[in-house]
Amino acid sequence: MSDLAKTQLPSTNTLILERQGSVLKIWFNRPEAKNALNAEMTDELVNVLTLVKDDRSIRTIVLRGKGGFFCAGGDIKGFKSGMQTVDAAEVAKSNRSFGDVMSHAQRATSGGDYLGRRSRHRRRAGSCLCC
Repeated sequence: MSDLAKTQLPSTNTLILERQGSVLKIWFNRPEAKNALNAEMTDELVNVLTLVKDDRSIRTIVLRGKGGFFCAGGDIKGFKSGMQTVDAAEVAKSNRSFGDVMSHAQRATSGGDYLGRRSRHRRRAGSCLCC
């Protein structure tokens, strides 16, 4: 198995995963909800980032959104409907989920090559989130 094919990416319902060499593109795929983060999408994103965090062949992770939207934020409709059936601990977990995603993104990209392979002088960097 080649170094570039080291991590087997999972199948997901709310994300589309595309690997092109050292670049992993993660597409949010809930355009009907403007790609708002719900519990399923957050869990899938954390799972993917956890899987690839030690894969040094992935040098860049790109987050994008399908349907002309990047991400509307948290899925308030989903959160509101979920409030009817969950306890306070579940609400607190849901509130922390975006922070968890960002924490996993930081760990997944720490030590990555910010300037890419063409750079003569490689620079190490953490993550860079651009919206």
